[in-house]
Amino acid sequence: MRPKQIKAIATSPMDYLRFATSGRVPRLVRPDGPLIALLRAITPRDRMQIRGLKVDSALGYAGSRMFATAEQALRWCAPDDEMLERESWPAESWRDKRFRGPLTIETLLGNAASYPEDLKARYARRRSW
Repeated sequence: MRPKQIKAIATSPMDYLRFATSGRVPRLVRPDGPLIALLRAITPRDRMQIRGLKVDSALGYAGSRMFATAEQALRWCAPDDEMLERESWPAESWRDKRFRGPLTIETLLGNAASYPEDLKARYARRRSW
């Protein structure tokens, strides 16, 4: 059992009752999608250097949101590596579940206001996520 699951059992009467009667623990899910995979493939330092990122339909999300850095956009898309199944997070309701990509580093950087010049070359070997 993971700490997040233990905390859920200890703080949620519904989860405690389910665990006490059936032995089932709250299920963990991993937030996933093309943009999340692409942002996770970029190092945290590089994500901080990608500034003014606009997350919109080109990146697989409805609407349009502007983030100061790509790291901030990743935290909006996936607040944690694992989430409880019943937890909700802001980006999930805006994610286009039919969007399959592929997303490339060029598409991501096309939606950014500024980024280091060598960033595109460093990630060019991996074409899509």
